[in-house]
Amino acid sequence: MYMVGQPNYVAFATKITGAGGAIAYSTFLGGPLGTDSFPAAGIAALDVGPSGDLIVAGDTKTRGFPVTPSALQPAPPLADTVNFSFIARISESTLACTVVLSPNDIVTGAEDGRAIFSVIAPSGCAWSASSNQGWARIFPASGTGTGNISVLLDPFLGSVMRSATITVNGLTRKITQTGGSCPNSFGAPTLPVSGGPFSVPFNADSGCAWQFVNLAPNSITLTSPDSGTGSGAVFLTATANSGPVARAIPIVINSKLRYAAQGANSTCSYTLGATTLSVGATYGSGSVVISAPDGGYWNYQAPRRRPAFG
Repeated sequence: MYMVGQPNYVAFATKITGAGGAIAYSTFLGGPLGTDSFPAAGIAALDVGPSGDLIVAGDTKTRGFPVTPSALQPAPPLADTVNFSFIARISESTLACTVVLSPNDIVTGAEDGRAIFSVIAPSGCAWSASSNQGWARIFPASGTGTGNISVLLDPFLGSVMRSATITVNGLTRKITQTGGSCPNSFGAPTLPVSGGPFSVPFNADSGCAWQFVNLAPNSITLTSPDSGTGSGAVFLTATANSGPVARAIPIVINSKLRYAAQGANSTCSYTLGATTLSVGATYGSGSVVISAPDGGYWNYQAPRRRPAFG
């Protein structure tokens, strides 16, 4: 039997086996304390895979939530501002000791005090981390299993950039810290409801290294390189907003955040086949028919903060 819950938005998952109710495992879902002010996660759904692994889906705002490489949504670089969805697989079996480090190279601003890397490894698999620069200090310097590495960054008083190399069990990542005016400035456009291609130009010194982070992969796609040096532009394509509510699409370059505004689709309408649904006291299922035009957007939100058993 599996049990999950999220008291005060602190999610956990537990597997109970045997007639005596022995705990096979219990794990916290979220980022480590100290990574940001809200290191927790919420659970929206769960299922059990063919091999008995527990599959959990939910959302989080923590920068410390461990993610696998090439994830659709990267680890949040901006704490407490954007919700990120996740799907986690929890297994009892212990795999070979192999370490995966994500994300790839990171570009931060002059006053960003922290960068976070996720270490994905089986339980008991040991790893150690080091930095080649004194202004980029690692905590913790070692650990076992899946966890996070915080790199504490001193403020950068220069005008261009500096770099540090982080090494974890032979894997290397580069942190580039830019000057306070890198890039100097940029704005975000107002987009048509129908979407389409658009660009975000910016000014920067010739030695300024910049990096674009896509926080809304379901709303915009990148059609140009995501990094470079000096002045330039990021070229993107927005999807149509089929929903009845205007949306703000985040644009992030070197930890500087702007929002592109996109208006609502005033022609979107929908009807429900029923407004109430009755199920059994202990367990039940049912359905409600939703009628909407092709491309019409609708969203269902399940009740939260309720433990689920299965």
